[in-house]
Amino acid sequence: MASSELSESLKAASRELRNRFLEQVAAKIYCAASSSKNGKVPWGFSAKILRESREQEPWVTKNMVSFAYKKYCKRKLLEDTQPINNNNLNSCEERPVTRTGGRPKGSTLLQKHHQKQTIVAAKNEIATLYFEEKNRCKEIGEIVPNGWLKQTIERVCKQRGLSDSVKIPLSTIRNRRQPIVLTEHGFCSPMTPVEPHLVTLICAMAQIRRCLRASECIGLANDLIKGMPLEIEIIEWKIVDLIRTKICTRKE
Repeated sequence: MASSELSESLKAASRELRNRFLEQVAAKIYCAASSSKNGKVPWGFSAKILRESREQEPWVTKNMVSFAYKKYCKRKLLEDTQPINNNNLNSCEERPVTRTGGRPKGSTLLQKHHQKQTIVAAKNEIATLYFEEKNRCKEIGEIVPNGWLKQTIERVCKQRGLSDSVKIPLSTIRNRRQPIVLTEHGFCSPMTPVEPHLVTLICAMAQIRRCLRASECIGLANDLIKGMPLEIEIIEWKIVDLIRTKICTRKE
């Protein structure tokens, strides 16, 4: 009877030591995942931990480590969802901070496009105000007051909601010979009248789970303008552009 009790106590102690060891391994993997950029376990980290663990405890297997890590993550998730009170305040402060991936807030393409348009509009407004002040001072035989342009740039940027990181140099305004209105657009594409119809067809194909490849989109665009006056205009535009490119290449 005594031997059976001793055997059970040894098994329980061995089981407790194994669980404690697996929990330490799971905690290392969890900390590595929490400190990574995407919040996932780094590639090859689990295999490295498994090799190091087998040197100390040969009985450790991959499934044991995986099961212990999942169990550890569930327990951490339950702890994070519990309301914070005075009893678990200290434990919450010791938890590793999880870094989430993705773009920073407010840095989407739409936000960038809006900021670019705002900067262009701010430059145009500052240039117009500067030349109006310059002409006014010229009529009365004076010069633009010192610091007027810098104050105007700060005022316009503040009115348009631009951040302090956006810098508009004074030379950008002074180097203009006249208040030319800047735009962020280049040469207007000859396919501009057809682009809305082309985009509508591409989106419709995507909705029916038939996404078009780039070559298919080009073929669809060619079919839309085939036999139309726009096709002749595009052919003439390509010929003129080819001649212009050859002339520029010879000059270089």
